[in-house]
Amino acid sequence: MKHYKLIAEFLLTAFAGGILGAVVQMAAASSGGWYGGSPSAAFGLVSYGLLFWITVCTLRAYHSRCGLHAALLVLSLLIPTLIGYYGSALIWCNPVNEMVLSFGMLMLLPAAAAAWFLRITRRYAVGRIAVRVLGAAALLFDFSSRIGGRPLAILTEIAVFV
Repeated sequence: MKHYKLIAEFLLTAFAGGILGAVVQMAAASSGGWYGGSPSAAFGLVSYGLLFWITVCTLRAYHSRCGLHAALLVLSLLIPTLIGYYGSALIWCNPVNEMVLSFGMLMLLPAAAAAWFLRITRRYAVGRIAVRVLGAAALLFDFSSRIGGRPLAILTEIAVFV
């Protein structure tokens, strides 16, 4: 019975990743694109950032059973996310950001390693400090590189950070 729960957990994570990839793609391409002021455009802008994905992967890895389980859960989330992103772009004829796909594939193994590290060190101060420092650095990077002076995107990014 324990194996069925584990398989179901991975399948549910993969399904959620695929749906999240499609939602991110649709939010990025809809309602005014990157420069629009709508909530959908703000979510699209924020969801392309490092902080959003660090938060999603941290939430998925934090409550896992062990380091290997955390790493595999993050991979089972991110791989279908990339597939959902690309697949939804093909289905709805939206533009595909090749840099996002390349960066996503490049970051699969480092994200799995970070999930393993987080799970192993979550009970120690070093793990909690590392997550906070990494989140703050990602927040600053997102502000300086992509978000700029878009107020709705700034509020969305701060809400994700909190």
